Amino acid sequence: MTSAEISRALEVKGPLPVRAFSRIQKPSRNSLYRIQLEASDAALPEQFIAKCFQEAKVTFFSACYRRERGVLQILQETNAPVPHLLGGHLGSRLGVLFMEDLGVTDLSMALRALPEEDRNSRLDLLRRGLESLVEMRVHVLPAMNRLEREIAKIVKEVLTPEYYFNTTTIALNRILALEGRQLSAADRGRLEVALRPLIMPLLDEPKTFIHFEYTPGNLHMVNGRAIAVDFEQATMGPSAFDVATLLYAPEADLRDEEIDDLLKFYHELLPAPSPALEVRREVLEAAAAIKLFFYAGSAANFYRKFEEGSRLAAMEWYLQAACNLLMRYPDFHDLEQTLRHCWHGQTHLPV
Repeated sequence: MTSAEISRALEVKGPLPVRAFSRIQKPSRNSLYRIQLEASDAALPEQFIAKCFQEAKVTFFSACYRRERGVLQILQETNAPVPHLLGGHLGSRLGVLFMEDLGVTDLSMALRALPEEDRNSRLDLLRRGLESLVEMRVHVLPAMNRLEREIAKIVKEVLTPEYYFNTTTIALNRILALEGRQLSAADRGRLEVALRPLIMPLLDEPKTFIHFEYTPGNLHMVNGRAIAVDFEQATMGPSAFDVATLLYAPEADLRDEEIDDLLKFYHELLPAPSPALEVRREVLEAAAAIKLFFYAGSAANFYRKFEEGSRLAAMEWYLQAACNLLMRYPDFHDLEQTLRHCWHGQTHLPV
């Protein structure tokens, strides 16, 4: 971007007096930068973030940019716990959002810093994440129609049966690609049938606005409060997805009874009545399984491209966690067996 384009995006006159410009090292397909100004006028803070959507890294960079900018604008107007949007620029090969700087500590970092035995601090941090989630949902309820219209402008994540099947297929093919294989047409047919019992509970749930990537890495900790970032995947769907992506994250590392306690805490936070925001345990675990397969595929793809060993370990964790959930319900056993078949009849999944 030229200095003139940056000034227009931020609605300021003249070039910005930039003191420092640094890359933020965070695993992401988007590039993040911290910009510090020599001095600030009333319009801009002295430090803020630039989030870049680049054509070279994101195939549908324009849709991602427009989805996040439109959603963030509405959320900001409802005083939801999100970073303030300062401006944006969309070019032919690049989109940039300028946003409030929430610091360097996210919930993922805070959780990883805890010793394994400190369960109370772990649960307390995750309660902050659930409080932020409920706060966001309560704030956006009056703007639900606006959000739904905004999301409908861009055909992106639309949670139909086809979406669930296609994303699961892509994830499994990325994992199989590590061995130079892909799902056969027969495998895809078996998978489509076996997935139905998993996705039916999700299709039967009422839809609401969901972040859809509500992971610890997307929650910044500011003065003991969690604030959500990264809304490019935000959509309409079952409430269970946001709770699932938070509680079934590897950094959360929760036991079954702790998930029960946190789910109870989440429901205690909800205003009554809130049928669209309630989360049944079976639906929570179905949503978690879908997301775990997706994250396993993403980790496999990242490992294949960059050969970073930690991503292979993450893939194995996601796969094992997903299969553990499938084994809880008789209706999901066919899917677990189908997955085994996809790996050529091995006695265990490649985890």
